Order: sequence, then C-alpha cells, then structure tokens
Amino acid sequence: MVIAQRLKGNKVPAYLQDLVDLTGAADEPAKNPKIAVENATKWLDGFVEKIVPVPKQITVQRAYRKTSDLSHKDAVLLDRLEEKLIDSVKKGNE
Repeated sequence: MVIAQRLKGNKVPAYLQDLVDLTGAADEPAKNPKIAVENATKWLDGFVEKIVPVPKQITVQRAYRKTSDLSHKDAVLLDRLEEKLIDSVKKGNE
C-alpha cells in the first residue's frame, strides 16, 4: 500500500508509515523519530539481556551415541541431562 501511494504521488498517511517503521527491516531507519528511538533501544537491549552469569562449576558432557561405546548407564545419564537442559531452556524462555 505504501508503494502504491508513493507511485500515485500521494503522501503516505502517518499511521501507515508508522506501521512500516514498526515492522520494517532492522537496517532501514524509521522516519518517525520516536519509533527510531524505540527500535534502537530494543536493538541495544538485545545485547544486555543475553548476559548470563557464569556458573561456579562447569561440567562438560560428551556423547558418542552413534558408536556402540556408550554403556546403558551413560545413556541414562545423558538422557537425564538432556531433559534437565530442555527444562531449563523452557523455563528461561517463559
């Protein structure tokens, strides 16, 4: 609709331009300064929100499920760790 309005030589209504600014690509600057500031704030917040505290103890788990070297006990342990990881990711995304 915006392109059609511009091709006709009509001015694009402010509400329509605001919609384009809100839903447009991140690399295209918004024409409305208020929306431009909101988009920049969201972009910057994306860096800060992803900071995760480092755990006191890091345990590395490696699995070789495609080989026959994995014992039943190790497979059960890996399954429990996988469930725990999935649960923690789900809780983190809520």
